[in-house]
Amino acid sequence: MSAPTAPPSEQAVIGGHHGFQFENDAKFLALIEEHKEKINSTIGDNYKMKKVLHVTKQVVSGLLYHVTAEFEREGNETAKFVFKLIDKPWDQPEERVLEHQRVE
Repeated sequence: MSAPTAPPSEQAVIGGHHGFQFENDAKFLALIEEHKEKINSTIGDNYKMKKVLHVTKQVVSGLLYHVTAEFEREGNETAKFVFKLIDKPWDQPEERVLEHQRVE
């Protein structure tokens, strides 16, 4: 068995959350765009997604994204929210946006 190339503290855990370079991932960006209206209505209080700040990805029965995004509403008030977005291409679940939480 060969030695791991990264020290144990930097090795990924199978099934764990992994950093994800979303900026160049057309499939993820299309998923966000497709569900942007639902994301905005889930966050509520007239917030609209301004930009995605950070994403981690986890392989489950599909792909589970943990997304940190900045939202804005009238008056230029901004807030950061974390939400979960699931992608199951073989299934069309009613709810792709699973939960959200405001972060400071």
